[in-house]
Amino acid sequence: GPTPQYSINGNKYVLIITDYYTKYVIACPLPNNTATSTAKSFVEQFIFKFGIPRRLVTDQGVHFNNELMQNLTTLLGTNHIQTSAYHPQSNGLVERFNATFHPQLS
Repeated sequence: GPTPQYSINGNKYVLIITDYYTKYVIACPLPNNTATSTAKSFVEQFIFKFGIPRRLVTDQGVHFNNELMQNLTTLLGTNHIQTSAYHPQSNGLVERFNATFHPQLS
């Protein structure tokens, strides 16, 4: 969901990317949560820096569950796995970080 207030750059959302192996976290500010913004940030902030992942685990948000992300992951050869709806424990590492990170934005 959106952050409580806009950043000085006008960003209202944050894309959290976590490497499950190293536990390294990247927080990418976004102006909106569209598929285009999400895919662009994923490519620029993760793929360009760390390479193409074998797997991408996401929730079922519309910014991940769309034709653009499907085409991107197919093109990259990345296995896109979506967690079960209404079951955040499926992505526990990310959800735990979000629970710690989100209050700091207030």
